[in-house]
Amino acid sequence: MWWIETGAENAQEGEKNDDYDAGSYVTAYSKNPLLGALPWILGLAFASLLVLVQLPAYSSIDLEVLGIGCVVLFFLFVFSALLLTNEELGVRISVNTEELLIDVAHRGLMTEWKSKSRFKYGSSDHIRLDTRREAYETLHSDGHSGTGVAVWHDIRLSRPNGSRKTVFSTNGPLMSRRRAVRIGKSLARTTGLQYLD
Repeated sequence: MWWIETGAENAQEGEKNDDYDAGSYVTAYSKNPLLGALPWILGLAFASLLVLVQLPAYSSIDLEVLGIGCVVLFFLFVFSALLLTNEELGVRISVNTEELLIDVAHRGLMTEWKSKSRFKYGSSDHIRLDTRREAYETLHSDGHSGTGVAVWHDIRLSRPNGSRKTVFSTNGPLMSRRRAVRIGKSLARTTGLQYLD
């Protein structure tokens, strides 16, 4: 099978599952988990500033100031807990050119790299950038529901027989396509495969 999935079902009791050896792997893409946490940290800072700007208006009433301070502390603890337990803030896509293997690993702020998926590739394969759209439901402030469309850019490993596996996906505004193109070209260059846009 050309796609090798690693996980709890493949690991035996007490056996370490991540056999990443820095000497045989070449990193095609790496994102620091601190960079992945940056939007969360900015959101927390913005929410805290909004609350703190309101404090002078309530400075004469100590009970409300205490309540607002407790709300800020609650959100601080919730955001901190989410950040510390999120294991997918950072990503590393590595290639073992000797074994023709692509390894995708994730890590959080407090965790080590954990391999999530591995893909075998051959010399006739190619790296392809595909765009897909997913519809999702939204709820407006007036109570009505609507739909939105999320655009995903998938970096896929494709076989000549037409089968494909998604190596990495990114979504968002215009910058995510450029990022996906950059990651796809880097992966193609590292593996020695052809890149198709």
